[in-house]
Order: sequence, then structure tokens, then C-alpha cells
Amino acid sequence: MTCFPAALVLLAAGAFCALLTGRRSDLASLIGTLSSVGGGLLALAAAWPVLAGGRELTWSAPWRVPAGVFALRLDPLAAWFVLPIALLGICCALFGASYLRGEGKSRSLAPHWFHYNLLLAAMLLVATAANAVLFLAAWEIMTLTSFFLVAWDHRHTEARQAAWLYLLAAHCGLMLLLALFLEAGVYCGSFNFAAFTPLGQLPAANAAGFFLLALFGFGVKAGLLPLHIWLPDAHPAAPSHISALMSGVLVKTGIYGLLRILTLLPPAPAWWGWLLAGLGGLGALYGIALACLQQDIKRCLAYSTIENVGIIFLGLGFGLVAQAQGHPAIALLAFAGGMLHIWNHALFKGLMFLGAGALVHATGTRNMNRMGGLLRRMPLTGLLWIGGSLAISALPPLNGLISEWRSTSACCRPACCRPTSSPCRRCS
Repeated sequence: MTCFPAALVLLAAGAFCALLTGRRSDLASLIGTLSSVGGGLLALAAAWPVLAGGRELTWSAPWRVPAGVFALRLDPLAAWFVLPIALLGICCALFGASYLRGEGKSRSLAPHWFHYNLLLAAMLLVATAANAVLFLAAWEIMTLTSFFLVAWDHRHTEARQAAWLYLLAAHCGLMLLLALFLEAGVYCGSFNFAAFTPLGQLPAANAAGFFLLALFGFGVKAGLLPLHIWLPDAHPAAPSHISALMSGVLVKTGIYGLLRILTLLPPAPAWWGWLLAGLGGLGALYGIALACLQQDIKRCLAYSTIENVGIIFLGLGFGLVAQAQGHPAIALLAFAGGMLHIWNHALFKGLMFLGAGALVHATGTRNMNRMGGLLRRMPLTGLLWIGGSLAISALPPLNGLISEWRSTSACCRPACCRPTSSPCRRCS
């Protein structure tokens, strides 16, 4: 577990060291990139054994945070999200160092790398925080740093408006999360997640209240319909490597938060699953329909993110329905599809946003109608883009097919299956 705290320390140190470079953009980029890559590698080294071995690691600092202790918990659920955060964080840092090189001549890149490193650290901390106060602090740092990164090109009205809309939406969700964790802490007598076990014995009405607060509080960050209002504007406005990071992993922190709360609550009734699946299905249809109408390449990918988040919620929702009706095999397949799509979408959407950044940088436009003949001029970028397009289209033999099929095919079965006499055990 020492690798993981070291990753957080390295990222934080890199952030402040980059900020101290002032207008020496080359040095800021070097420090920011190296610390991002180093921190990401340390996080990968810590998370992979946990996921592969199914074990759990904890770490606590000798100082306290309000209403709890500074404690980290890296279990398989956290590791499932830490791995794509770290991997995509490394790739986006390497891309960003080259992508921003030209801007470094006219403005300081120190603030960018300060916010980038803190954003990575905050996302890793969100996934591993063992205390509600620490979780919310990391959540707010994640929101503020991503706000400044979306507004990086603040000379354009589009970027400023998108950043403020994102900040407003994120804090509306934060209010719901504050209510959720405050109520949980008062009810359980502690804000440490390990002390939240009494939530598993809540009456049905109270549990439903906690579930709805979690769904809509975390759903804002996840871009779940109808809470997605910030996403189509923020992703195009941000630099392409930031768009890749936000679409690939930042929106997944909302899914992580919801899953973490679900593991603490009583077994979910079927209507919870139907609500998740319904919102996910509508979001998937809405996202792909709007994506097909866009001329802006980054806005098209942003709406595609709404679609893929919907697919993830569709799989998780049908998993809850099957679980509530006593069909563990169907629940396992649906959960597996939704969880696998978290990884798949992080990888192929990150690839496509980085590819879009290369195309926009080369052509000077985001209008897809003005892009043509680029496969000859940029063969490597073109081939990678084609690979990402095939994956996002769920075409065989790429892995997008498996996760999307598993997430959506379960919809044909739970409703018509007759419940067994004994409900399956709650997944945690």
C-alpha cells in the first residue's frame, strides 16, 4: 500500500513544484509530466495486485481530518477505477506536454500542470477515501481543478460559459451528496465508511431516500440523463487531453460513488434497478441520436459519452433487477457488462479524444465536414482513430462488443423470469 500514498505525494509535489516555475513553461511541463507519469505508475503498481488477488489494503495517516481520520482503503472496487484513472492520466499527460508546447511561448503552463496533477490526485483519492469528509474534500478538489482546466482557453466565451455551467451543475450535485453523507454520519455516529454498516439495516423508505440522493448526486458528475447539461459544452471547450481525461475517467467517479453507496445499503428492490436501467436506456438513445447530428468532432464525442454512460447504467440497472428477482447468473452477466464497459469506454474514448486533438491541431478546425484526406497525411493517427471508431461501434472482434452486448442483452430476461424462492446474495 505504500506505493499508493507515494503516488498521491508525488502528484501533489509535482503540482506545487510546477506552479513555482512561474513563466518557465518548458520546466513546468517537464515537472508536471514526469510527476503525472510517476504517480500514475505507482498507482498502477498498487492497484493491480489488489484487483488480481482480490485482497484489500488500508493506510492511515497519524493526523486527523474533521469528524474522522485520514484513511485510505484500496479494495477491488476501488482498484477497478484506480487502474483506468492512472493509465489514462499517464497517456493524457504525455499527449498534453506535446499538445501545449506551442502555447508555452505566449503564456505560462505552470497553472495547467498544477491543476492537472491535483486533478489526478483528487480522482485517485475519491476512489480510495475511507472517510466521508475526506471523500467530499477530494470530490471538491476534483471539481475545482477540472473547472480551471475546462476554462483553460478562457479568452473564448465558449470556454468560460462551459466552465461556469459545469461548476454550477457540479455544486448542485454536491449539495445532494452533502445531505447524503451528513444523514449517514448522523445515523451511524461516524463519518468513516467502515462505520456505515447500520445502513444495511435501514427500513425500505429510508434506504430509498439514500439511494435517490446518491443517484442524483453522483449522476450529475456521471453525466446521466437528465443531469448531463454540463457535459456537451465542457468536453469540446477543454483542451483535448483534458476532454479525454474527463470523458474517460472523471465521469466514472460518479459511477464509483453510486456503487460504493449501493454496497452499504440493504439489497436493492427491483424498482431501483428499473430506474437505473430506464435512465440509462434513455440516455443511451438520446446521446447517440444527438451525436449523429453534430458537425463538431469533440461535441460528437461528448454526446457519445452520454450514450456510453447510459449503457453502463443500463447494465448495472438490469443487474439489480435480476438480483432482486433471484437470478444470480443473469445479474452476474449484466453487472459484468456494465463494469467492463467502464474500462472499455475509458480506453477507446480516451483514444478518440486524443485523436480528435491531433486532428484539430493539424487542421485548425473542429468541423468534421472540413476534414478529408487526413489518412494519407496522418496515417498513424488515422489508423488509431479507425480502431477507436470500431471499438466504440461495438464491432467484433473488439472488446466494446462484449461489454455492450452483456449490458443490453440482459434486458430481454429479468422481466420475464419467474423469481426463485430464495433471493441471491447482495453483491458487494
